[in-house]
Amino acid sequence: MCRPTVFLLICCAAMAQVPEYYQAHSEGRFDDAAAKRETARLALDHARFDANQVLTVFRLYETAGLTAQARAVLQSALSRTQALGESHPSRIQLYRALADSWLQDRNLLRSLTYFERLAAAMETAPAAAGGAQTLLVMDGCCFGRNCFNAQGIQGVYRQLTELYRQLGRPDCVAAVLKKMSVHLLHGDQMAH
Repeated sequence: MCRPTVFLLICCAAMAQVPEYYQAHSEGRFDDAAAKRETARLALDHARFDANQVLTVFRLYETAGLTAQARAVLQSALSRTQALGESHPSRIQLYRALADSWLQDRNLLRSLTYFERLAAAMETAPAAAGGAQTLLVMDGCCFGRNCFNAQGIQGVYRQLTELYRQLGRPDCVAAVLKKMSVHLLHGDQMAH
């Protein structure tokens, strides 16, 4: 069998597990649901990287209350995508998911680490050529190159300032507020 066909079969097998997982879970067949979830995770290791599939499998574990395993899915994906560069939209998605996951667990230091990485990646992300947009909207969050330049980065900066305040780091708050004003200024200039 040729390589693209194998890749397509692996991707289809992984994503076919998702609705089957939810059906088994809703019917109370928890062992079957767990097997479907694990099959979907294993398929990620053998398929070409796709951030949407990674985030889908992450959500399967997260909604089952298996946050350590959910984060392991994201960490594995981060390792696989190092060659893409820090500011690649897929890595930005993974940083955001990890930052939010740690924040949900109220681990402010770990969340801060990923929000800092997220901000740094977003600051260096190039604008999409010709005004084209590469966007992914998931759970109300916008991911993609152009979406980061204004609203997205400001939201991350707001989250950083809140975390720095909670951790008692006023100098860091001041530095982020300065960055926010610079980005707002550049955004206003680009609009005129």
